[in-house]
Amino acid sequence: MDNQNALRYKIVSCICTMDMRMLDVLLPDHGMYESTYKEVWLERLHSFFTLCKMGGDAVLTVQRKACSDGIQCNCGQVIWLFDAEKTKKGFAIYFEMDGDEIKGIGQCYGHEDDGRDVRLINEAFEYEAFYIYDHEKIGFVDSQEYKDLRKEVKLFIKDMTNPRRHTLGLIGLKRKLVDYNQLYFDVNEVPYLFEYKMEMLKLYEDWFALKNVFNQRKGFQQVIEKCHELMQCSEPKSKVKVMRWFLRNESKVKNYMVFHSALQIEPYRIIYPYQIDGVLRRLIIPHPKIQMDVDACSFLMTYVRQFYSYLFDRYLTDFTIHEYMESKYAMYQHFKDRMDDVVGEFDGWWGMKEVNYSGCRDVTKRN
Repeated sequence: MDNQNALRYKIVSCICTMDMRMLDVLLPDHGMYESTYKEVWLERLHSFFTLCKMGGDAVLTVQRKACSDGIQCNCGQVIWLFDAEKTKKGFAIYFEMDGDEIKGIGQCYGHEDDGRDVRLINEAFEYEAFYIYDHEKIGFVDSQEYKDLRKEVKLFIKDMTNPRRHTLGLIGLKRKLVDYNQLYFDVNEVPYLFEYKMEMLKLYEDWFALKNVFNQRKGFQQVIEKCHELMQCSEPKSKVKVMRWFLRNESKVKNYMVFHSALQIEPYRIIYPYQIDGVLRRLIIPHPKIQMDVDACSFLMTYVRQFYSYLFDRYLTDFTIHEYMESKYAMYQHFKDRMDDVVGEFDGWWGMKEVNYSGCRDVTKRN
């Protein structure tokens, strides 16, 4: 047991100091590393170390904890959680041992439950440092169709990272959605995880929501009017009444919500920040003929959005994602008879968080 612990501590120390040479020496060649080969796992780890050093991290911090056994993971292991303070990314692993020998390394995703507040505040925040993609795993049977799909997604990402693209008008936005419509559905139907899959889905979904904002003006204006009503509520009873409307109309309101980016909303343009390969990019979407209600839109994209996320997190403690998907009124039916308590709890949570959205604090204080 002492030898087992000593070896693990050495490996943990090398990960903290980002010492690739010693990790290559200490880790056995024949082990199974997240269902892939040592070389693949170390290559992914090395890429993360490079990103950390570019972000100003000289070392990683580490803590010992247990998997939270939630919706994200059910490995049930006691894990090592590594964190890059400046890069704001990390990962958790556990060692598979046979006596004093390491037989493999597994990754745990249950630690994300502890970052619940961060995840709720900004769902664009991707904490996980790296993934092993399904086609890289031992025993995966690849196909030409799947290879072609991965190639198409890389071309999409190349288009989105074009250094000359800083602005996209409303007509251009609609064209992009048409051009990549079939690709979105093809990618969404594939059960495997591969490079840039999540980035592609998130970008498309956010842009589709923005398109709805400008195409469905009547429906969007109704939501904005409800935001104004909520912002002006001075009594808990009236506030609960409006919040109940938002919960009952969840599916409608979410048509206009951007979930994967912290939008910067201005009267005649929207700035959409997104991140690919660790590089933060901005896309400016001008709309000179349509004036946006900055306060109400910011309120919708922050306070109301977090209300949905907060309740969804609570909903999953009692039900499954499948039960949620079966009915668009699932959360409303679950919470409608205790809205007073739910709204009070959410406001207590919301009031304690430091949110970095422009203007958000001033708007929420009006309640």
